[in-house]
Amino acid sequence: GNPDLQPEQGWNGEVGLKYTTQFFTTQATYYWQTIENFIQWVPVSGVIWSPQNVKQVSVQGVDISAGFYNTFNKVLLGLDLGYLFNTSRVTESSIPGDASIGKQLIYNPQNKFTIGYTMQVRSFRFLIGSVFTGYVYSRSDNSIMSIVDGFVVFNTEASYRLDIKKTSLEIHVAVLNFTNENYQTIKNYPMPGINFTTGLTLIL
Repeated sequence: GNPDLQPEQGWNGEVGLKYTTQFFTTQATYYWQTIENFIQWVPVSGVIWSPQNVKQVSVQGVDISAGFYNTFNKVLLGLDLGYLFNTSRVTESSIPGDASIGKQLIYNPQNKFTIGYTMQVRSFRFLIGSVFTGYVYSRSDNSIMSIVDGFVVFNTEASYRLDIKKTSLEIHVAVLNFTNENYQTIKNYPMPGINFTTGLTLIL
């Protein structure tokens, strides 16, 4: 532990634009944040690590999305696209000769793409989509040897909504990572292969 640890403090803000028509919607948001007293676990002696206020961090990014929707013979079809660009860099450090200054924070991808298709017929809805997450670094000096490769994951979900007077019950079943992609978000910690979820949502 570290009884002298100070809380992180910072400023953040965002500004965005949104445009919508009957069949199309798009929006773009720019955000920024500065963090002082950034907390990081650092080695203090041998294998002993402790949280320390060692860095100042600057975060900036752009989040863009677009959606296209239309109805054909009472079937609603939709296409959603998204892109996120994020830079999270160390601007100052109290560690002498810190190689992380000006580098991307570990496990923070700079690029992320999403695409999803939706089909809805009355109370039945089917979705299929994919997420591309860019590579990340597992070391603060952004060494090439510390790169954790990017990956693409495909997911699908089917749901049915039953309305009874003023109550709604939605049943959904999802198949996640249905291509059984072998990937990691943290180095040497593999993520699940193909997996399944199901659930009920009750709206009173």
